[in-house]
This record gives sequence, C-alpha cells and structure tokens, in this order.
Amino acid sequence: MSPLKRQVEQHEIQKRTAPLTVKKKRVKKKGLYSLHGLVGMSSVLVFILLIGQLYLDAQINEVHYLVEQKRLEINQQLVVNEELYSKISELSTYSRAMDVAKTKGLSTYENTITIGE
Repeated sequence: MSPLKRQVEQHEIQKRTAPLTVKKKRVKKKGLYSLHGLVGMSSVLVFILLIGQLYLDAQINEVHYLVEQKRLEINQQLVVNEELYSKISELSTYSRAMDVAKTKGLSTYENTITIGE
C-alpha cells in the first residue's frame, strides 16, 4: 500500500472514531418560586377567589329573597287572622246570638243566653 493511501485510510478512521463535539444547550431550571410562576399562581388564586366571592354573593341574595318571601307570607297571614278575629267578635255579640237563637227556634230563659261553658 502506498503511503498516501495509508494516510487517507488513517484519516478516514480518525474521522469515524473521533468524538463528535456536540454543543450542549444550557437548560434553565424553572424553580418553583420563579417570578413568572409566582405571577401565574397569584393570578389563578385571585381568579378563584373572585369566583368564590360571586358564588357566596349569589347564595346570600337567594337567602335574602327567601326571607323577604316568608315575611310577605307572614304579613298576609296576619291580615287573614285579623279578619277572622273581627268576624269572631262580630258573631259573638249578644244581638247576633239572639238572632241565631230565634231562627233556630230556641227559647230564652229570662232573656239570658249562655255561650259556651
């Protein structure tokens, strides 16, 4: 073999076996407390708190609505009760009792009618 061929072969062998130099990229480690991460986490936290506040406000408004509805029902029942009390007082007068007794054919004993016991 000629010396030139040998040199070419050795050079080719060296090329194949020579380690390739690869440039390593420096990878930045993302820490838990990096500024970007903190801003992201705080914005998510604020968003969740706002949603929670809206939910609680809706619940409070619903409770207020139910309270007002019950107050209205109570006021309506008070009006009905007053009407019934006035009817009771109207029907329990002496003249009314005498009219009912006469229409039913009851007689009075010395103009006295006893209502109840």
